[in-house]
Amino acid sequence: MPAGASETGTATGHKDLLDRVRKFLTGFGYGDNVQENGGGSPGDNVGDGSLGSISGTLTTVDETIQATYNGTNWDVTGSVTGSMGTATTGVQFSHANIVFTISGGSPSFVTGDSFTFDAHQGLMAAAGVAWSQNKWDTSGEYELQLQAPGISGSDEIYVGWKTYEGTDALGNYFNWYCQGYTGYNAGLTFTTQPGAIAKSQDVSLALWDSSTPYWITANGQAVVIIAKVSTTYQMAYSGFFNPYGTPSQYPYPLAIGGTNIELNSEYRWSSTYNSAFTDPFRYSSFSSDVISTLMIRNPSGSWVGVGNQYGTAKTDYTPSANTQYFTLPYKESNYDIQIEGQGNQYRMNPIALCRYLTDVYGELDLVYQITGNNTASEDTVTDSVSPTNNYTVFQNCDKSNIRNYCCVEML
Repeated sequence: MPAGASETGTATGHKDLLDRVRKFLTGFGYGDNVQENGGGSPGDNVGDGSLGSISGTLTTVDETIQATYNGTNWDVTGSVTGSMGTATTGVQFSHANIVFTISGGSPSFVTGDSFTFDAHQGLMAAAGVAWSQNKWDTSGEYELQLQAPGISGSDEIYVGWKTYEGTDALGNYFNWYCQGYTGYNAGLTFTTQPGAIAKSQDVSLALWDSSTPYWITANGQAVVIIAKVSTTYQMAYSGFFNPYGTPSQYPYPLAIGGTNIELNSEYRWSSTYNSAFTDPFRYSSFSSDVISTLMIRNPSGSWVGVGNQYGTAKTDYTPSANTQYFTLPYKESNYDIQIEGQGNQYRMNPIALCRYLTDVYGELDLVYQITGNNTASEDTVTDSVSPTNNYTVFQNCDKSNIRNYCCVEML
């Protein structure tokens, strides 16, 4: 299994979620396990206050950090870093390795009151597969462009996301555009970077600007993001898939997936046209260069749309030309008969990327087809073939037929 990491949490909305994805993938550290160690009742400070708003940085190391009140300020030390400076009550403390704030209360702190907490290196950094940040712009709509190192550590995989919002017939929407590139140029815009998906083929992730439980799993070549929006599960994929070919045969197997496309002018998370990249939805059935919730770069370097259903009638189309692409096993009509194995173990089937009559290009990384029989979203299951691997189950947006489930490997 390639090295990687996963994170779960709750974002305050679509912009905060993008910032959390940024910090996770680029290897920002974090802190937890705050304890009081003062002279009050056992385990408590005399003063009534708290230490919180902890944020790690790209240089956070694994250590215990202690802040001790000296009667005026707080002396901050790290078990590895040593002296880190002086903190002031009510003012954010910023060090190259950690950021936090001590808030005061009543009664006031007294000399000897102290806090300790554990600081941790970022999970992706600790795994040796942190991604690099090319752009992070929060001046208006948030924009993030990253570069992944690949499984070998020597690849250059370029992806990006940008928030957008508005109102359609269903109400307000707060989404991400999802992009893939072949390079990065600081002088170019989000949609004009080298090798970008054409603006007319935008892939989007349908979100909202409210509390959002999320799951992220990633390795050096791909990331899968799941956001719970109301009772739906919105999913995105960015990065390489695992190609059935050599690097010379398939030099840049990039896939960009989401849940939303512009169809009937509906963008909101509650649109019934939304469908995840695992069982993708496309605007029409007639050509490969259509809008789709899953876009891949083919071996010749062109973006093509992958889709198992299409149009306002949500037709489950039958491919009839070699310009049409789909995923298996979701395109099959009889895969929903699978049942679970013993001991909560299930068979996880690769999600293959296929071209009608000609090619099977490869399979998506980190995400697999699973039956929805006797399982539910957010369940944790194991693989009947490799039972030590853990997976989390999710339904496709608002769909709950047993055909509409996938599982994500939590590294």
